[in-house]
Amino acid sequence: MKIRCDCGHIIRDQTDSMPYKCDLLPDDGYWDNIHEPFIKAVVDYARSVASGDRDGWISRHFGDEYPRDLDDESALSDLLSALMSRAPTAYQCTECGNVLIPKRDGSGYLGFQPLDDDWGNAFSWRK
Repeated sequence: MKIRCDCGHIIRDQTDSMPYKCDLLPDDGYWDNIHEPFIKAVVDYARSVASGDRDGWISRHFGDEYPRDLDDESALSDLLSALMSRAPTAYQCTECGNVLIPKRDGSGYLGFQPLDDDWGNAFSWRK
């Protein structure tokens, strides 16, 4: 995906672990849409594995077409990824620092300029 910032720079989203991209977790829906469903699904997973019904858990959460031979880490990672896909993705222009947040109606992005020049790596875990 490519997004054009107001400054003209093209922001590319073609891989993972980009320091100028982040998932937004709005507080008013985080618990209901991410946290609680993940905790419930992990507890259900543990109970299903303990009772010998891992395949049943996979079917309930991913459908019958999902591979059954994946390890536990992969299955739980896919679960978290599916839940996180509900969160909107924001981008920061690496040229001007503008933060682009998707409009709720999907018609484009809202742009927010940094208050000062110290905006580099605002979305990165790394320093």
